[in-house]
Amino acid sequence: MEKFSFFDALTYGVRTLFWRPIRSLLFIAAMSLIYYVYFLWAQSGAGMAFYTGYAESTTELIAGNYGSYFKSMGLMMVGSMIVGCIMLAGAYRVYVRDEPIYGLPVQLGADELRTFGVYIAITIILVGIMMVAMIPLVILVMILSFIVGSVMGGGTADPAMASTMGGMIGIIAMLPLMFFVFYAMGRLSVSLAMTIRDKKFRLGGWQASKGVGLQLLSAHIVLYLVMIIIQFSLMPGYWATLTQSMTDPMAMQDSAAMMEMMTNPYGDNLLLILPIQMLTSFLLFGPTAAVANWDARKAAENPEAVEAQ
Repeated sequence: MEKFSFFDALTYGVRTLFWRPIRSLLFIAAMSLIYYVYFLWAQSGAGMAFYTGYAESTTELIAGNYGSYFKSMGLMMVGSMIVGCIMLAGAYRVYVRDEPIYGLPVQLGADELRTFGVYIAITIILVGIMMVAMIPLVILVMILSFIVGSVMGGGTADPAMASTMGGMIGIIAMLPLMFFVFYAMGRLSVSLAMTIRDKKFRLGGWQASKGVGLQLLSAHIVLYLVMIIIQFSLMPGYWATLTQSMTDPMAMQDSAAMMEMMTNPYGDNLLLILPIQMLTSFLLFGPTAAVANWDARKAAENPEAVEAQ
């Protein structure tokens, strides 16, 4: 059986653009159109009213009023998950299914419902991993912070020193956990490609990616960094506002900046940037699709192993 390499995972999306150019372009065009319609709505009267309410709710959040904020955030999350499932299912149709060359890969049906179910299952698993890991991690950070703070504070538990060291230790201690979470996310996400491949609910991504988890993680990191670099270069204002709102709660009161970030992050280059964004998203799904197809070839050579997944 052929070996699976980092190069296979990293380049699978680009190679698919050459193997299935028409279906790939149909996916990119359809998703670009969906997002274009969304941004047109966002800049309409109804969209501006919604995001004005959201911007105002963030100000109320600082004052302790959470109701309107969570309502607006809930609506945005639901919309994002629907579009996200459409995107995931559409991309994997291109990658892992042999369908009519001119068939539209972006749809809304049973595949998307199954994708949603697998997505929720993966999210629950990852949250469970983090919750289980966080308990001993927090205890360890507290103990180490107290010890280091005491030593550096001249033998006394200086609160400021302990707090500073605690933050540094916490960041360092979180790195292995986040590394494993991203590793697990990549392997579990192969289930999404398998679900589209087999047209049924699948959670066998962990087993299917056995032995290739590091290749998968490495490819995802490289592709994600490339995507972030492209996004920063295409819409620096959006990322500057988003970063500021995450680090400075008072920045959330700048309604004008938030409105621009939400309704028109691409400015006058909307029609040019959207296809590039959809292309980078499509390529990001390549590594998991590569593993799913590699798993299918293994299963064809060894049918008895299918049931084990």
